[in-house]
Amino acid sequence: MRKGIARISVTALGLAAALILSSCSSGKSSGDDSTGSGSAGSRASGTPISIGMINQENTAAGSFPEMRESLQASFSYINNDLGGVNGHPLKLTACITDATAASSANCAREMVSDKVVAVAAGVDFGGGGSLPVLASAKTPYVGGEPILPPELTSPISYTFVGGSVGAFPSQAYYIAKNLKAKKVAILTTANPAGEAAATTYGKNVLNALGVTDVKIVSAAADAADFTAPVTQVAADKPDVVMVLFSAQGCGRIMQARQALGLTSQFFYAGSCADAAVIKTGGGGAEGAYFNSELLSASSNDPQVKTYVAQMEKYSPKTAISGFSQNGFETGMNLYALLKKIPEGQVTSASLISALSATSGETNFMGHPYTCDRTQVPPTPAVCRAFERIVQYKDGKFVDQDEWVNGATYLTAS
Repeated sequence: MRKGIARISVTALGLAAALILSSCSSGKSSGDDSTGSGSAGSRASGTPISIGMINQENTAAGSFPEMRESLQASFSYINNDLGGVNGHPLKLTACITDATAASSANCAREMVSDKVVAVAAGVDFGGGGSLPVLASAKTPYVGGEPILPPELTSPISYTFVGGSVGAFPSQAYYIAKNLKAKKVAILTTANPAGEAAATTYGKNVLNALGVTDVKIVSAAADAADFTAPVTQVAADKPDVVMVLFSAQGCGRIMQARQALGLTSQFFYAGSCADAAVIKTGGGGAEGAYFNSELLSASSNDPQVKTYVAQMEKYSPKTAISGFSQNGFETGMNLYALLKKIPEGQVTSASLISALSATSGETNFMGHPYTCDRTQVPPTPAVCRAFERIVQYKDGKFVDQDEWVNGATYLTAS
């Protein structure tokens, strides 16, 4: 049953976004390869279809070149192995931002000037500058990892993953429905954004699902030792501890859990499933749960095998990661959509029409999507908010074999 959905706070969006920026991707898909047929094996030679990309790189605020490199790899695969989009190659025009709204706006103006059909979204902390420019030109902004309100609400934005509104509500759903927790503690960063996120994405969703015993504990993001806050979290013997921290703190939280000998189950953001974090966490990582937006690179799914093989072929120096999977996913989904548009009619407007008409569309390495702008009403750009859940057991991540969606239980903070 769908609960009443209301405004989602900007501060909660921002904090939750920061926590999911590097996602663990695990699970299974339908098995549909979605790599095209007929022209496979032939090189595209028609008039290029220009696709832009705005991505943040080479800045202390965060650098995400994998998004661009994997998108280019998908285009190389499409152009060289699949015959392009009905014979037309995809041409990437990338613009790099420095995490400021001004640089993002400049990139958007460049995209409009170049008359790109669409802008593939990367990661961009300055997206508030680019989206209004693209909206004015009616140039669609597609895919990526949505992290800020403009990307989640702009009328020309379409995201294939849930980003901020997918990760933590789905954790809460799984905690309530699958783990059947009666008492939950949420450990979050000690600032207004962290506490807002813990309330909006954790406590409120859990309450809506019938879990009323929820305690929020705050701790400094840069704490060297989490023994004290984890002790406070464990004081009431919760069934599950939901951790709203970035990867930097997760390893130390896992260490504290092991040192204290806690038996409560812990649930972390996908970023905390990074190999370095798991190594730091040691035995404290055992049994931990994580959310996941896409499928594991170790999956036997045909789409995942295609991704891994083509990255090795066209961008061998790029890490196989959540970021590179996201970029490749965007490229393959764009390819599938553009193929449906009659030759000679590929425009920004026709692509927006194709996106708007999707219903249960195959999402490369992910859950099917529907871009009807009603999937999560407060954030209409989100085409799907489903997440996969994995558990770390005996040195490997075990898929829980289910897509979950808690976004329908979001309420006002």
